[in-house]
Amino acid sequence: DEIVYDFHMCWIKFQRQIERDGLVKDFEAKFKKKDRSLLHCLLSGNAVWGKDDEIIGYQGIAKDITARMDAIQNFRQRHRELWVLNSVAFAMNKTHDLDAVLEIALIKALEVLGLKAGAIFLIDHDKADFVMKSRQGLPEDVKKSNFRDAEKTALQDAEENTFRIELHDQSLMKSLLLKNLILTPEPIFPPFKATLKQSAKQFSMELICFLITAKEKASGFLALEVPPDKDITRGQDYHLLGSLGNFLGGAIENAS
Repeated sequence: DEIVYDFHMCWIKFQRQIERDGLVKDFEAKFKKKDRSLLHCLLSGNAVWGKDDEIIGYQGIAKDITARMDAIQNFRQRHRELWVLNSVAFAMNKTHDLDAVLEIALIKALEVLGLKAGAIFLIDHDKADFVMKSRQGLPEDVKKSNFRDAEKTALQDAEENTFRIELHDQSLMKSLLLKNLILTPEPIFPPFKATLKQSAKQFSMELICFLITAKEKASGFLALEVPPDKDITRGQDYHLLGSLGNFLGGAIENAS
């Protein structure tokens, strides 16, 4: 298979070190295989010099440590998940205030993901509303706003200058607001996108959302502002948010 450096700067650092010292030992590098999978290696070797005291090549060995690095990464991921879930569990044991528990969960999730803004919405099926219960990094007056189906409250929003959240998938939004919605159990439900906005102040924020579920019911969702260069819809961050959504679903069910 064709193998190339995953980061060009890694090759530059390798060259600089071997040109300076004449050799390298246990130089850690990432390579990308033809199928785009990553290969973690430790490189040890030395420069090959020509007649004019110029480097004409390199010789050495590459030790594949991919399995070891994957195990370390999985351990770190598990530690992150347990840290967030334990923080929420501690808050649940300390207080019966659901709002306080949700706030702790949001703060810890943003911290571990390296994000600055987000909110937790619960679904009020009786009123067919999305209600913000916790928020971080959003304008202060958002906290007092109600979130309703945009089709039903467009006039109200214009008159009251309230904020609203709109799911990009309109059919999903209507389904989540149904009182009798039954979900097929899934380890993690696919994320979905939404926009938080208020036309009067020309405020708009794009959010990526993750369902909170319990007993085949949708309880609400985490909504996070994610920079364009960051992806939390796959890999370790995705599993972390899935675990947190399931955990919060149980907490909401117990509090109701």
